[in-house]
Amino acid sequence: MVTQGISKIEEILKANNGRRNKFIRLGRSFIVNHSFLYKMDVLKQQIVLSDGGKDEIRLTVPKSILKSYKNATIKSIKNKEDKYENNHFRKRG
Repeated sequence: MVTQGISKIEEILKANNGRRNKFIRLGRSFIVNHSFLYKMDVLKQQIVLSDGGKDEIRLTVPKSILKSYKNATIKSIKNKEDKYENNHFRKRG
């Protein structure tokens, strides 16, 4: 059980993880570890977290927040791909 508010917990996580912060706040109720994101379902308004085993946690998240999270995730993946391609071709060329 935690006696701190979610804002305080979010602050602590950011301070301890710096730029490599894997924790994402989704609305007023959830802070999730992005590393465990397994699936997003905007139509069902759910995200599924899993450690790769058979256990999963399903969270219902407001559609607007889920859409924002999905778009941010896609943008992050695209940026990583672009960075990889730029570094890969720079080393070869």
